[in-house]
Amino acid sequence: MADYKAYHLGLVDGQGAERMENNTAFSRVRSDWFEVNSTDEMNGTSTAAGDTVELARLPAGARVLGVFIINEDWGTDVDLDIGLKASDGSGIIDKAGTVDDPDFFTSAVFDLDTTVRATPTNMVDQNVGYVTKKAVSVYATVVDGGSISVAADKDLNGYVLYAFD
Repeated sequence: MADYKAYHLGLVDGQGAERMENNTAFSRVRSDWFEVNSTDEMNGTSTAAGDTVELARLPAGARVLGVFIINEDWGTDVDLDIGLKASDGSGIIDKAGTVDDPDFFTSAVFDLDTTVRATPTNMVDQNVGYVTKKAVSVYATVVDGGSISVAADKDLNGYVLYAFD
């Protein structure tokens, strides 16, 4: 049987020629906690499709590990699309100025119609391990899931996990 090493372990052992990024191995896992109330931070029953709420901010060079969400039942047909946009207001998350990814964390919308606990694994079904090219905001966009009916005073809590050193 052959023994192999993950890419970053080859760098650790000096077998790779490239410099290892500080968010690859031996970095610190950090979290950014968020809480949103449908009435206090949003427009309550007036919340509509297209409304957004900023959940967290990540520095440039952060390796995205996941999002954990716990929510109360927000009402009928209330779906969120969890994504990234540049914190500088440009909306573009790469330095070249071409990428805007509102579907960053999951290709499916996050359903707030029932009380849910989402694990980091199912909130990053794509782009896990992405390294931010510039400071970005994690945000949620209300998606039209039919006839939106948002309940008043409902909570959504969670955190974003990322590696950064």
